[in-house]
Amino acid sequence: MNNKLFLTLLLILGLASCQKPEARRPISRSSGSYIELSAERNKELYGQEKQYLQELASRDTVLEFLSSPNGFWYANISSDTIGSDTPKVGDLVRFSYDIRSLEGDTLVARVENGLISYRIDQSNQELISGIREGLKVMKAGDVTEFLFPSYQAYGYYGLQGKIEPNQMVRSTIELYTVNEDSLNN
Repeated sequence: MNNKLFLTLLLILGLASCQKPEARRPISRSSGSYIELSAERNKELYGQEKQYLQELASRDTVLEFLSSPNGFWYANISSDTIGSDTPKVGDLVRFSYDIRSLEGDTLVARVENGLISYRIDQSNQELISGIREGLKVMKAGDVTEFLFPSYQAYGYYGLQGKIEPNQMVRSTIELYTVNEDSLNN
């Protein structure tokens, strides 16, 4: 009798072990609420920065700032242009720039950046989006002051040891030359 019971249990155990393994179910499920909260925080931050930069630009008594559709403000400090056009996609530009706090403290000096050659919208250089877009509103010989919201500057990463996360910055860019791309002609 012991043998029959043993064989029956062994047969049941053998049949039970032939079933396919069932996947474990997650303990908690992500609802996407983190992404939604992050998007809301970013919209709120952008709204606050936009309002602050607008107020800062309107209080300036020396420069007349214009609002860009890209989200930054700019004012022409000086211009040596005579009939030149703004750079287009593929044009090679040479420029220099600095990065300062909104209060005017130098964060990244012009000499640290050096003279930069950049092909408009075709180079993989590590330029902040504000500078890439700002160059498109300038002409050769222009010196322009920019006010960048944090998302157009160094964003939530910042620049280690120099620029805090989500810090708005100002920059003065001097555009020396615009060499037109031969394909654009």
